[in-house]
Amino acid sequence: MPVDKGLLVVDQAHSQQIGELVLRARAVVVLLSAGSLMSAVQLQVIAHGMAMLQQGEGAPLVPVSLPGFLFPTAAYFSATLPLLCHEDTAALEAMVKAFFKIIAVSFDTSASDQLLQTQADQVAARVPQRGGRVTRGTAPAWGGAAAEA
Repeated sequence: MPVDKGLLVVDQAHSQQIGELVLRARAVVVLLSAGSLMSAVQLQVIAHGMAMLQQGEGAPLVPVSLPGFLFPTAAYFSATLPLLCHEDTAALEAMVKAFFKIIAVSFDTSASDQLLQTQADQVAARVPQRGGRVTRGTAPAWGGAAAEA
């Protein structure tokens, strides 16, 4: 799937290509909404992005917290995540925890136009300019979160 410039929204239709898409990205903006941590696709994006960053090859991940999103608790990691991941839950848990060490941009969708612009500018400021990304090799072998919820 060629995407030379612009924006690509990754969804279930792209689930087999997530590693390659994340690998080629200039930045990965992760919109965190109420159901985000129940989405296998969202978990795959987070895991692939963090694995590449840890290998020194990744594009920056930009977490954006939308209204209604709740950050994961210990109960999420002990009870919910194992239901979503039938592979290496410990590895996925480590990647998700590492992801949440990145400060999220709070994006209040009911804010004034001026605040919406300020929040959008904060997200855009985290995206490197063209040519500012790290050269990458191949996507990590992590298989992703397992079953669809």
